[in-house]
Amino acid sequence: MKKIGYSLVFLLVCANISFAQSKKYVQVFHEYYDDKPIHFGFQFGFVQARYFVSEPITPHIISPSNFGFFVGGNVNYAFNKYFEAKSGINVALYERRIIYGNAYENEKYRESTWIEFPFLMKFRSVRRKNHRAFINAGFKVGLESNKKDNTTGVNEFDGVNQTDFTIEYGFGLEIFNRFFKLSPEIRFSNGLVNLYDKENNLFGNNLNLKSNTISLILNFE
Repeated sequence: MKKIGYSLVFLLVCANISFAQSKKYVQVFHEYYDDKPIHFGFQFGFVQARYFVSEPITPHIISPSNFGFFVGGNVNYAFNKYFEAKSGINVALYERRIIYGNAYENEKYRESTWIEFPFLMKFRSVRRKNHRAFINAGFKVGLESNKKDNTTGVNEFDGVNQTDFTIEYGFGLEIFNRFFKLSPEIRFSNGLVNLYDKENNLFGNNLNLKSNTISLILNFE
């Protein structure tokens, strides 16, 4: 339901912008933006993060969603006015939790800082005055640089790997303003790596943890 809510809010904002521009004369900003192939920018992201849990034998385990954020810089290379490659580096702060045995006293959390390297291919629609829609997809490599959890000794997080590889996909809108371009975006991320080391944890080979995030991203150029 939260995914649907994010999407509906985003679509309503896009619809309002399009309707407003269709009712009056609008000055076209950065008319020759596409003539320059390389653009640099920065971004802020607000993240809903959790583990995707697969545990066929272990006691009942869930991972509630927690909020995080990231900041970063990016570089975009346009092959033409429709296709663009995007990469950069982000510093992200996530908190993920697991609850096992149907008891919140068995709730464990892990706060961690990640250095992330995304690579995305972006397809853009035809520009309509000062806006155009886009979709993108790609992958991201993440390295955990620092962590804190609420456990001591041998615990549920002893076996968590510190490298992640995720598939990224999302959609958004480019909005050209007088001084900058704003691109709000919703992006989904699904981890492909089992972050739980099967040789170094309390649950043996039974637990599979993969990262899962939904992000609201504000890109500025």
